[in-house]
Amino acid sequence: MMRHDGTPIYIVENVVGTFDKQGNLAEIKGYIFDTTERKKLADQLQQAQRLESVGLLVSGIAHDFNNMLGAFSAIPVVDLTV
Repeated sequence: MMRHDGTPIYIVENVVGTFDKQGNLAEIKGYIFDTTERKKLADQLQQAQRLESVGLLVSGIAHDFNNMLGAFSAIPVVDLTV
C-alpha cells in the first residue's frame, strides 16, 4: 500500500463478511492498523543487531591477532653484531 506521496505504508488488516440467507455478501466489518512506525523500529533493531555481531567478530579477530603478536614478542632477540 502507498501513501499519496508515494512512500510505502505497512498495515495489519482484519475483515469479516456477513452473508444473507441467499449467500450474498450483506455486510463487511473489520479494522486496519498502520504499522509503518513499528516496521521502521524493527528494521532499526535488526540493523543494530547486525552491527553488534560484526563488532563481536572483529573484536575476536583482533584478540586472536594480538595473541599471535604476543607469541613473537616472547622470542628472545640475539644481537649478532661484532
